[in-house]
Amino acid sequence: MAEDKVSGAMALPPLHGSVDALAWYCYELKLSVVWSKAVGLELQHFFSRVMSKTHGGQFCQSLAWGAEGDHSCDGYLSDSRHLFAVYAPEDFHPLSKAIKKIRGDHSGALKKWREILDRWTLVHNLTRDQLPAKVIKLLAEFAKKEPKVGFDHWGFENTRHAVRVLSYDDLADLLGEVPRPRDFRTLPQEDILLLIGELAPLIEQLPVDDDVRPVPAAKAEFNRLSVATITLLNAGARFSPLVQRAFDRHPDPRLGERTVAALSKRYNELKSQHHADDIFSELVNGMVSHRTLPNNRAYVATLAVLAYLFEACHIFERPPVEAQ
Repeated sequence: MAEDKVSGAMALPPLHGSVDALAWYCYELKLSVVWSKAVGLELQHFFSRVMSKTHGGQFCQSLAWGAEGDHSCDGYLSDSRHLFAVYAPEDFHPLSKAIKKIRGDHSGALKKWREILDRWTLVHNLTRDQLPAKVIKLLAEFAKKEPKVGFDHWGFENTRHAVRVLSYDDLADLLGEVPRPRDFRTLPQEDILLLIGELAPLIEQLPVDDDVRPVPAAKAEFNRLSVATITLLNAGARFSPLVQRAFDRHPDPRLGERTVAALSKRYNELKSQHHADDIFSELVNGMVSHRTLPNNRAYVATLAVLAYLFEACHIFERPPVEAQ
């Protein structure tokens, strides 16, 4: 695992040979949503699956056993004598409760595992890996009191780096299928309409913004979209004309307007709470989660629809100069 330093960006390992860049960016989106939304045992079980995939038999998942409990261990890497404690409450507030839980897991680990313990790691899913200052200070205190045992924390970035080396089959088993290059060769219009049909609960009679000026070239930069998000939008953009054509040919003349209104509304709900890349992840995964289409085809149709909305400036913000 990479060292825990506030300023230290981890170098990305190379992708497995069976995974192309586009598929990986899709998996990044899926991973970010799964990781951020898991609560309690959900995160513990998902983390264990990740570690089992990436470390095989070296990783042992701890099982709570009656009055014995789990001995303050949610997973152990035997080759590096590394113990993990997973903490993912619905809310870190009150912070005093979180501090008490983390301190208890730490002291319990030292008591039960000291003879075979070289490193202890707190696993969490706080937004964008940002721990409260008091928790960071607590980890520093652990390191000072027990200099022979390393202490750090593990968040989304660590998980992203860990799964990046997995094969496509392993990633599909962990997170579900995503499109392969062949899936971007064509997009049947019926796929677009099936996807829109599954979004029916979202599509309401809402006023539609008629501002459809050309997309500003600086829009992606202004919204601070990552390379991953930009790449996926570009992949969907080649099918944007098909989205408009599907709307134009549909028996309901207002289907396009109502779809735009519904997804614009969802975007506006998210934009005050999330980073731009996280908003895109939420939109993609919310649309792909429906089940009429196979996952890979739903992804391509979703990217096409979102690229259409992005180009028409119904989602994400125009640079201020262009907005005037």
